[in-house]
Amino acid sequence: MDDSWQRKYALLIAIAISVFSAFMLLFLMICFGFLPVRTIEGSMFIGLTLPTIVSLYLFPKLCQSVLMSESNKFLKEMNKKWKSILYLVVFSILYGVMYRREFESIPMICIVIFHYTIVSLGEEFTYRKLILRLLNIRYKTWVAIIISAIMFSFILHINENLILNLLIRFPMGIVFGCVAVKTNSIAYTVVLHTIYNLIVLIL
Repeated sequence: MDDSWQRKYALLIAIAISVFSAFMLLFLMICFGFLPVRTIEGSMFIGLTLPTIVSLYLFPKLCQSVLMSESNKFLKEMNKKWKSILYLVVFSILYGVMYRREFESIPMICIVIFHYTIVSLGEEFTYRKLILRLLNIRYKTWVAIIISAIMFSFILHINENLILNLLIRFPMGIVFGCVAVKTNSIAYTVVLHTIYNLIVLIL
């Protein structure tokens, strides 16, 4: 696909990816929810984590391979940002120690931390890596950040409270977009996003 085509339809493609990812996530969560799983940990992994991986990472990665001529440098990027991975590991350990009583078992804490890391990874990859870069082909960077934040807040989180989306997720989308652009990486936004999700879970 040449750049002129991407430039012309950037907004339409971005909206389509956002809507289809959100729909796929909901659909897979419903479908996987019918699978017989005996443990709470297994139920969370099958019913929530796997649909997230498919809809917010594998599908967007497929879109990226079709839309972007460059190869995906995400894993190399994460390897270079070892400090961010270290921060996440340290936070996860402290989180598990501080809030172990809130969960039924240590394995459950590990599944929760893993799940919300995957959620953050998928959302950041989709909105701050793929969609933001796609929009940036046509629009100025600050416009692309705002549009991607709108999609993140009001399409992906359409089932959430509208006021919370406006007052929390939309500004968060802008901040994360700015961090991703400034650092040319989503490594730090994945860490920040995971920390935010885990803190909200306890509050």
